[in-house]
Amino acid sequence: MALLLVVVLLGLGAWVLLPSAGGTSAAGSPQSDPVTLTSEQSGSSTQQSGDEQSGAQVTSPEGEDLPQSSPSQRPQVELSVPSVLFDPTTGLSARSVVADVVDASGTCTLTASSGDVTIEVSGEAMPSADSMNCARDLDIPADDLTDGTWSVTVSYESLSGSGSSPASSIMVVR
Repeated sequence: MALLLVVVLLGLGAWVLLPSAGGTSAAGSPQSDPVTLTSEQSGSSTQQSGDEQSGAQVTSPEGEDLPQSSPSQRPQVELSVPSVLFDPTTGLSARSVVADVVDASGTCTLTASSGDVTIEVSGEAMPSADSMNCARDLDIPADDLTDGTWSVTVSYESLSGSGSSPASSIMVVR
């Protein structure tokens, strides 16, 4: 029974960490997280898709609201250097792992910057046996990217800690 559980968890972990294709998340559902473009020159932000973002309420596994602390009060966690892929038909995908942290919930944010354009997308972190996986919905459609070099980071935030990965660079050519 334990061997079957290990095999299932390993298979699920590999499936979550593989890049998604065709505009769907790693879970197979259409991508619906909002994409925000920010211009540093004008200081403005434009919502590309989805509903207005609201402050996320963190809940326990039992559904109870939990008190929130500011990110500066949380312990720092380390994320792996993100695995970043670009496909001209589907876009940019990033994956990262938060080692030695297992939380009931957490949020991962992919930040991609080129010149004065910054794009951020967020998704739910997925727990594994000994880490949190940042892979779900961390995809930016190809149409939202311009040709050139993009700097990519993945950040993680939960009640138990927060942190950001080292930056990776990727060349976008369509």
